[in-house]
Amino acid sequence: AYGHDKLDAAVRCADKQQRDAQESEVRADVLAHFEEIYPDNLADVNKAFDAMTKEIVRHMITVEKIRPDGRKLDFFM
Repeated sequence: AYGHDKLDAAVRCADKQQRDAQESEVRADVLAHFEEIYPDNLADVNKAFDAMTKEIVRHMITVEKIRPDGRKLDFFM
């Protein structure tokens, strides 16, 4: 999907502020890309972006056994 690789890289950033900034940049890029194609469906594009984010995070946690901040699953603060 468009933006998947960029979003995957952003989600893997260990620093929360930097991760949020990168996710925002990717979201803006995706919205700009699809705004030209589907100008009346930007709410759906946002929902799809959120779903893609959840998919990436869940894959990291369940398959790769890491959290977006880079900590192991059994590490608690």
